[in-house]
Formats: sequence, C-alpha cells, structure tokens
Amino acid sequence: MKALILLAEGFEETEAIQTFDVLSRTGEIDVVLASINDDLFVKSSHGVLIKSNILLKDATLDDFTFLVLPGGKLGVKNLEESSLVKETIKYFSDHQKCIHAICAAPPILYRLKAIDKNNPYICFPGFEQLDNGPSYQKDENVVNSPMNVTGKSMGYTLDFALAIVKHHLGEEVVERIKKGIFGL
Repeated sequence: MKALILLAEGFEETEAIQTFDVLSRTGEIDVVLASINDDLFVKSSHGVLIKSNILLKDATLDDFTFLVLPGGKLGVKNLEESSLVKETIKYFSDHQKCIHAICAAPPILYRLKAIDKNNPYICFPGFEQLDNGPSYQKDENVVNSPMNVTGKSMGYTLDFALAIVKHHLGEEVVERIKKGIFGL
C-alpha cells in the first residue's frame, strides 16, 4: 500500500510530517512526500525546509492507494492554484481512490467535486463550504467517511493520522501504533 502526501510552499509541517510518521510506523504503508513544485525542497508555513521524496510531476499516480493533503493557509492556496494538483485530485477521485485532508485542505475536495454535498467532513473553522456544500460536522475533530478522512486542525493531526490507519488497515494496527508512540 502506498500513500502520497503533497507538499506545497506554506504547508503546515505538523500535519504533513506527523501524518508521514504515523503512516510509516504501520510497516504496511510506503509513504511518499511529493513536491508540487520543480524542486524537491519545500518551505513549510514556519520556514522549515523539507526535502520531498519525489516531484509530483514525476509520480505514477496509479502506484498509490491514497492521497493526503495537509493544510496551512498558504499551502492550501498553492495546492488549489496548481493545475497539476487539480489533475491529481481528479485522478484519485475518478479512480475511486481515497483522498484524506486536514485543516484548510478539505474544502478543496468539494470545490473540485471530489466529494459531493452529502459527504460528511470537518475542516478548520472558517474554511467550511456551507452553501450547498457537504455535510459539515462542526462538533467533530476527525470525520471518517467511505472515501475520505478529514481533520479539523493541526492540534488533531495524531487523531487524523490514526484514523487514516484505521480506515485502511483496521483497529488492531492503530492499537499497535499507539503502544509504540505512547510507550505503553
């Protein structure tokens, strides 16, 4: 199983790196960081330079089981302005592959018609799409639906990442990971 995490200039580093870490700990998910730019190095919202594994333009999308979109206000703006990212989201949606998003990123999926108005989701307050939009779950921190896991904000990244693990690999793997990360 392979996961593709997109990095755009201004991405929220906790949402990308903690998700990368948790998914990698499964031992069953090969996690790949992909720069949407022409450079492997991508600057986060707090100026941390992260080296991606690949450039998105070089990725073979069929090789990936699911896609992850981290938030960060500028990062999400850059994701949404990229025609390559739009094509990538459309590919995953058209091929019935899961797309998971957190913070300011989930509404991109609605705007690009990767989820419909009946799909429950959560995002950072103020970014929700309420006009004919999907079913916004304002009281939830993480929402799991058949094709998406969405998270509210950076503070819920661990819950978001563990929900992705549960979505793809089940509760037993989540419990094993929790033992390792909490020292149980």
